[in-house]
Amino acid sequence: FDLAGSHEEVAREALDAGRGIVIAHPERYRYLPGVEPLEQMERWREIGALLQVNAGSFSGHYARSNPGAEALAWSMVGRGLVDLVSTDHHGTRRVGVSLLAAFEALAHRGEVALAEQVMARAPGQVVRADLSAADGWAVSSPPAAG
Repeated sequence: FDLAGSHEEVAREALDAGRGIVIAHPERYRYLPGVEPLEQMERWREIGALLQVNAGSFSGHYARSNPGAEALAWSMVGRGLVDLVSTDHHGTRRVGVSLLAAFEALAHRGEVALAEQVMARAPGQVVRADLSAADGWAVSSPPAAG
């Protein structure tokens, strides 16, 4: 299974081969000039990729390294482009990055249903490769509460 091509081609190739794909923390990417981030994310979703936001992005944890990450994470919420939320820990726990804080931030903005979906239901669905759960929740964002 060799991957070559653009981001979309790689995602499409993986999906066509029967694999799932999660685009990790797209709110933190540096997009090429002329590429509108939310439009790119919508294209990834249209071909079947899931989008995962880092928990710390909702609190501005990455403000120094990725100044626009927090605003883009909240824009993703508004556009229904959040499928999963995780911590992106690659080692010891990082101060300022908390799933509980992310849940509370989403709930504070009226996004309790989204928080429950992307932090409680969806991870289990992904692990079981059950992308459309029996309770009617698919692994994708419910409409924004606003």
